Amino acid sequence: MEACYLEKTQKRSHEWRTNPGFRESWRIKGANRLLAEMWEYPYAEASDSLESTESRFMRLADKWAENTAHISSASDLINDPSYQEIISMGWSVVPYLLTDLQRNQRFWFPALAAITGIRPFDASDYGNGRRMIESWVKWGKRKGLI
Repeated sequence: MEACYLEKTQKRSHEWRTNPGFRESWRIKGANRLLAEMWEYPYAEASDSLESTESRFMRLADKWAENTAHISSASDLINDPSYQEIISMGWSVVPYLLTDLQRNQRFWFPALAAITGIRPFDASDYGNGRRMIESWVKWGKRKGLI
């Protein structure tokens, strides 16, 4: 039994050495994803403002959409003051970003990444809006945010 185990472990260690760059990057990505999944998002503290988080988000999102309707540059979309204000709202706005992403498919990927510090989609899916949306929505559902 021990010989069989040693033979298997030696094969595995050899496999790791055959392409260390690929395996190492895969392990790091897997570890980062695991840590992100284990990490709990901080709950927002109660705010004293008269405007609710949801209504503030909706107001800013509508203003952003109106101001950037004619813009196709991602950096110009992100640098809009309304978009930046949404990002500054922090974790309290993440459920609204995810819901809006699911319903309206607006460009919230940079805002979500800036607030959460993660990207729940594979690097190969970068640029594929449909897959990125599916990944964010799936992540939001697993976290109970939507």
